Amino acid sequence: MKKQGIKFLAFAWCALAAFVAMGWQSARAQLAPAEESKAGAKTQSPEKKVSVEQVKLQSQAKITMDQAREIARKKAPGEVKSSELEKEHGKIVYSFDIQQPNEKKITEVQVSAIDGSIVSIKAESAANEAKEAKQEEAEKKKAASQNQNPPQQ
Repeated sequence: MKKQGIKFLAFAWCALAAFVAMGWQSARAQLAPAEESKAGAKTQSPEKKVSVEQVKLQSQAKITMDQAREIARKKAPGEVKSSELEKEHGKIVYSFDIQQPNEKKITEVQVSAIDGSIVSIKAESAANEAKEAKQEEAEKKKAASQNQNPPQQ
């Protein structure tokens, strides 16, 4: 009888470990945006590490990046140039930069990661988009350096 109990516990632990591993891989796959084949589109390689903040945001999201992309493209048809999951103004949103055919302007569509509603739609010029990308990169570098060098007490 004890032998059967030990076998069952071993099986249960193995099954639990497998489910946890599959869940992590699924969350990681959701965080990596689909690679776009067009030139100039942002891509993320599978080897790139996912930040802890992204994992937290993904765990709170109720819809997937693909679902949000479809919602955004209904409001602004065109090619998705970039996409990200972020927290903006206290809301968890999927943000998509969409370029309409034969136009230079970019339309940023933000979709709630909680209920799929449209949070905002903004038209942006290429210059404003480049400026925003530089600001975001500077903020990421600053946050990364603060995480590596916590304040001394």
